[in-house]
Formats: sequence, structure tokens, C-alpha cells
Amino acid sequence: MKKIVYQEKFAFIYLTKEFYNINQIGAAISNYKDFIEHNIGELGKYFVLKISLKNDDYTLKMISEEILNYILSEEYQIKGAAQ
Repeated sequence: MKKIVYQEKFAFIYLTKEFYNINQIGAAISNYKDFIEHNIGELGKYFVLKISLKNDDYTLKMISEEILNYILSEEYQIKGAAQ
């Protein structure tokens, strides 16, 4: 499961621990370091990625969805290669 929750200047992306890997999340998010500030935490069965924008180049919704799609794509590539 994946879910994005928006709150004013932050987006919280919830990623299930059973599918996503915290190391891959960290590696994927590093590609966006020029645009966002982030923290990764854990809440129950989820990794929670909290992001905020550094500038106004993108909207919070746009960058959140892009990051989520990128992380998902990376996980599928790794899991597909492992089979």
C-alpha cells in the first residue's frame, strides 16, 4: 500500500514495510535533494516519508507523486531482477 497525505507545507508518503525497502527509499529520495527536505520514519507497518519543498519550482502534490512513482519503479526493478 502507498498513500500520500497533504498538510499545509508538508506531504507524508506512507509505504508498507512488507513491500518497500528503507535503503531503496533513501537512495531514491536522494535524487530530489535539490528540491525537497525530507525525513524518513516508521509508524506501525509503514515507512513514513515526510517532505517539504525547498523552493517553488514544483508544487508539493507534483513532487510527491513523482517521488512516489520513482520509488515504486525502483522497487519493481529490484524485485523483478531478483526473480
